[in-house]
Amino acid sequence: MKYKSIGAIACIAILLVGALNWNLLFDLTTEKRVHQHLSYVPKQKCEQTHNDGELCTHLPLISIDTNGQEIPGKGMKDENGKHTGFSSTPDGNDRITASMRIMDSETEYNHTSDESTVSSDVIIHVRGNSSRFFEKSGYRIKLIDKNGNNNPLSLLGMDKHQDWVLHGPYLDKTLIRNYMMYNISGEIMGYAPNVRFCEVVINGEYEGVYVLTEMITAGKDGARLNMSVDAKDNTYTGYLL
Repeated sequence: MKYKSIGAIACIAILLVGALNWNLLFDLTTEKRVHQHLSYVPKQKCEQTHNDGELCTHLPLISIDTNGQEIPGKGMKDENGKHTGFSSTPDGNDRITASMRIMDSETEYNHTSDESTVSSDVIIHVRGNSSRFFEKSGYRIKLIDKNGNNNPLSLLGMDKHQDWVLHGPYLDKTLIRNYMMYNISGEIMGYAPNVRFCEVVINGEYEGVYVLTEMITAGKDGARLNMSVDAKDNTYTGYLL
């Protein structure tokens, strides 16, 4: 019994030392993470007069105008259901330039007719692999200025960057899986992408509830991950597996 007690104490000590070293190694700063569902302040009932079918939402609202272009990247199949590739523009491009507006009032409900809190041109395309065939598409967006250069901006309270993902939960009917797991990961790891629920309208058509997500990036072009890869020893793999 004596030796069992000593063994148990030793195991606890090892776990405590391991936890301490983990925190020191990764310098966890979870107090900076914002959980949208916890920080949300209820808004007063919307008293605005709405047009027929106008969206009125307490969530941040993202409106994208492609100027009539179809967003490329959707999965395509032939008459036999065989995958034949992904859609592209008439001139063969796999992405297009569009304009994006964000309505994110802290005190009022949001509408597409409201003045935008953030706006930018964007490069956009459908993202994913098998999810490209889903009815609800996910999108990758890059913020650019009028000259086509990166235009890093803070979106929905997250740090400035030009690369973002609009994740459209389709198989997850609860809509909360990615939101929940990224936030849990952000509490126990050095970094996990920040996320915000929002609603998306494209060319005046309602697309549904999305999760705006920080896209994982590394390298010199505005890295979200402070990582480096020795090219000499890593010629076939990326920084993220």
